[in-house]
Amino acid sequence: MQAKNIIKGTALQEANEQGYYTLTDRGIWNWADPDKRKNLRVFCEAGDTNPNDILLNPCVAMVRKTSLPIEAMQFVEWLANPGQAFVEEYKLHGVRLYSKAPIPKYITSA
Repeated sequence: MQAKNIIKGTALQEANEQGYYTLTDRGIWNWADPDKRKNLRVFCEAGDTNPNDILLNPCVAMVRKTSLPIEAMQFVEWLANPGQAFVEEYKLHGVRLYSKAPIPKYITSA
């Protein structure tokens, strides 16, 4: 495969057209036009509870310590606690895209 300007969905389209294997996340898979994945199938999916799952796609929220706006820290605190329900319930085309954090993460200030 020649180097290209890669955009969202390109890997799926190339794999679909060329018979390649690819890795993607649920968001891209469910976002992609069905024609871009008609020759593909899901071989393996990550679990939602094991923090050691190699296919787990974690997200990290970080804020700068210097000049930290209170709203930024409030957002991180919301995301780490009640926001987990929002993350877990978010869907695209009726399919859940994300899972809540598999283990509690504690907010620390260094």
